[in-house]
Amino acid sequence: MLKKLDKKTKIIFIIILFLYFFFIYLDYSLQNTGYKYSIVAKYLSILLCFIMTIMIGKNGHDIVDTRLLQSGFFLTACADYCLLLSNKFIVGVIIFCIVQTIYIFRYTRDLTSRSKIFWAISIIYIILSITLLTVFNTQNFDLRLSLICLFYGCLIIVSLITAEIGRAHV
Repeated sequence: MLKKLDKKTKIIFIIILFLYFFFIYLDYSLQNTGYKYSIVAKYLSILLCFIMTIMIGKNGHDIVDTRLLQSGFFLTACADYCLLLSNKFIVGVIIFCIVQTIYIFRYTRDLTSRSKIFWAISIIYIILSITLLTVFNTQNFDLRLSLICLFYGCLIIVSLITAEIGRAHV
């Protein structure tokens, strides 16, 4: 894999690996995922991933795919900023929902598949929301954040499924 990458991309990739092992080490050894150097390493790694998508140039599948990927990583950086640096959890998770929607669009190019997917997400979300509201004691947690996270969970599962289906057709 590394043989196909240009020198700049290899350097960024190595820095991302270093940052990853650095924040894993800090989180594990300090038993604290909120340590400031760990947070900075996590955020820098996301920014470097976004920079790598900018460097794709004409090496992507096609221009639409490249733009969707770049948009997804840009919004991931925005969402991580909200979650890691500004403690705006609801905004961060909503942005992550948009990111997963972009990835679903990336993997499904035809409108018929998209509409079926979003109907399925809606039905699953409604069922799970009703279950959450009736079965669990909602007084012990933030209901808005929980419902948004539940929606994000539905989106990420569908995104993973559509990615696998899309990969099988490439």
